[in-house]
Amino acid sequence: ATGHGGILPIRIKGQLVIDDGFYLYINQKYQGYPYGDFVGSDFRNFQGVGPTGFTQNSGFDCGSINCSNNNGMGGGVGEGQSSPNTPAHQTGGGGGGHIGSGGTGGYEPGGYPGYGGSTIAPSVPWTVLMGASGGHGAGDASISAVLGGGTGGGIIILAAKEIIKNPIASTNASITLEANGQQGGLSPGGTYGGNGGGGGAGGSVYLITQFTNINHLTTSASGGNGRDTTFPTGGGGGGGGGGKIVLQSCIAPSDGIVNPPNINGGARGATAGIANLATVGGSGFASLAYSLSHPFCPQ
Repeated sequence: ATGHGGILPIRIKGQLVIDDGFYLYINQKYQGYPYGDFVGSDFRNFQGVGPTGFTQNSGFDCGSINCSNNNGMGGGVGEGQSSPNTPAHQTGGGGGGHIGSGGTGGYEPGGYPGYGGSTIAPSVPWTVLMGASGGHGAGDASISAVLGGGTGGGIIILAAKEIIKNPIASTNASITLEANGQQGGLSPGGTYGGNGGGGGAGGSVYLITQFTNINHLTTSASGGNGRDTTFPTGGGGGGGGGGKIVLQSCIAPSDGIVNPPNINGGARGATAGIANLATVGGSGFASLAYSLSHPFCPQ
């Protein structure tokens, strides 16, 4: 809301110690790219936001650009019109993208669904991005859609020489790092309901250490779910794409549980009474690399 935040790097020169019975929880859920831009109180028809920035077009016909297309990683708007300013079809917004692509919103034939945000390749390990936001569902021309697509997940970077439990015999010391995307909102559509917005994409989680023996380590950068339609015949939002999780350590954990990273794409929002369903977000990328070859490992 303020344009600040979303990126939380923590670097510890020595040991990060978690005492028995305690946990470290770092939450960057919904702290990535925000949902669409607005002019005054008008939130209608704005594409999801990503690294390419905001869109600045307002109005039911989305101005001079085709807002059903994605805004790079940002999800597209559900555009229901068959001609400018004619709300003829019900359509959902597209999910935001990151490593996983955003899902497409559900749509009534003849309408223009919000297409999911695009992906970036995970092949460059130190490309660190927030998750993009989803696009709005089609709304009523007379009502500002104050809830649009879901916000993307933020960035967590936690680096420490060692991450250990105290005492060594502890069985209940844990770390949870979350940078999930948000579920899409609902674009108000007058008396009868609204179409679903697309979910936000998952963000990025990096954990870098020479050694850890923490009992439980949980990481998540999942995409947000698309929102269900509330119309008798309407489009649900597409799911947000999964984000990126990187765990690098010189050796494998000696005593503990590393839970599988959650990089799932978001579920599709429910579509009612029309043939073309919304689609789920694509899965993200996870790398758990235990190797003495990392540049920060003792040689």
